[in-house]
Amino acid sequence: MSRFKDDLDDLSDEESEDEPEAVKPKPIKKAKTGKDPDLAALESLGYKSGPSVLLVPETLAESSWEWGAGEKKEEVQESLAEREHNRAAANSAAEDAARQGHERQRQLAQMREAERAKARDSERAQHADAQQQRRESFQQREKRKRDMGQAKKAKNYVEEEKRQARNLGVYSGFDT
Repeated sequence: MSRFKDDLDDLSDEESEDEPEAVKPKPIKKAKTGKDPDLAALESLGYKSGPSVLLVPETLAESSWEWGAGEKKEEVQESLAEREHNRAAANSAAEDAARQGHERQRQLAQMREAERAKARDSERAQHADAQQQRRESFQQREKRKRDMGQAKKAKNYVEEEKRQARNLGVYSGFDT
């Protein structure tokens, strides 16, 4: 215990004498790979070298990054014929694009109208079927349901059996 106490005393003495120092980060240890790779080893692994910056020739004219003096460079004037030719080409391209756009819009409008007409016809047919079903008598409705396979078979077994027998060609004197 005394040894531990002596160590603490030594630490406290050192801290009091020296000013607190900035914490220094530990240097990062590099992984030891042996030797540095050479150009032949890299090329054998598929790496390719590009042009060296050292071999680029210096430019003859010095480049200046200062503000310009406002000097105007010579502009090439296009002739009136060239200008008209370019204007005509640009206008015809724009007209073609507009014409194609209008044609596409017209086709889409026709398709929408055809779909609407089809939906209206379908609604009218459903409405007409509903009207027809309301006008049918009970026997007509039951016959239509039987023909469609929607008959209620749990209600009257005797009538259903007689009907099935008649469909099969069995005629007895019972139901005539």
